[in-house]
Amino acid sequence: MESRKEVTRCLSELVEKRITGRNMVWSREVPFDKGTSYERRVDYVAFRPFMPEQRLEPSSLELGTFEFYEIKSCIADFESGHGLTFEGDENYLVT
Repeated sequence: MESRKEVTRCLSELVEKRITGRNMVWSREVPFDKGTSYERRVDYVAFRPFMPEQRLEPSSLELGTFEFYEIKSCIADFESGHGLTFEGDENYLVT
């Protein structure tokens, strides 16, 4: 059986493969509400600009979509309650 670290690495690679090269910009380990009691971190955040007819327009940023990805490599990770940040336009729990 693979270790938790190996499973997390494997799931991270799958997320990166999904969001790379899809006209998106993305980052991993993104902090939100830093310096407040609600501080949390999202494993991956991707932004896809709105591109009608595959071209950028003035509204592309305003109408774009934020995708949040949370990686959970085991039941204990899921049940910890950490990292269940579903504040994106589209939210994915990767298990």
